[in-house]
Amino acid sequence: MSESREEVVISQYRRSVWTGGFWWRMIVTLGLYLYLWNRNKITLTNRRIVERRGGILGGEEISLNLARITDIRVKTGPLGAILKHGLFEVQSAGSDSAEISFEGLSHPHKLKDQIYDLQDGSLDGDSFSARTAAPAEGQTAQKADEAPVDE
Repeated sequence: MSESREEVVISQYRRSVWTGGFWWRMIVTLGLYLYLWNRNKITLTNRRIVERRGGILGGEEISLNLARITDIRVKTGPLGAILKHGLFEVQSAGSDSAEISFEGLSHPHKLKDQIYDLQDGSLDGDSFSARTAAPAEGQTAQKADEAPVDE
């Protein structure tokens, strides 16, 4: 008298989030992500644009003189347009492809506009150097390699 029935899932159990191992993995993963996030950035100065890419053990830096930039490409998808991030590519004279390429860059259109303004002369580094030369009380001046990164 055995009836043949389909197997039915009654319930499922997973590892508790309250165990130490779960939180240890979360902290290590988040720490690694933040470490790598901090090592990948684009810095714009009054003379050049610098892309720093870093991995866990190594990294690279690409620097282009603003006068040599010939083409800037910004590509955003629907979600990128809402959240203000996208692909940012820079091509210089004598290059067939993008020399600087940064996927997921925050505010890529703002960076493109700042580069064009620097190239046109409507934005110069003097207004920025005046702010960093005489910092407000309790603040320190920023060097070119410590330029703020939009988040």
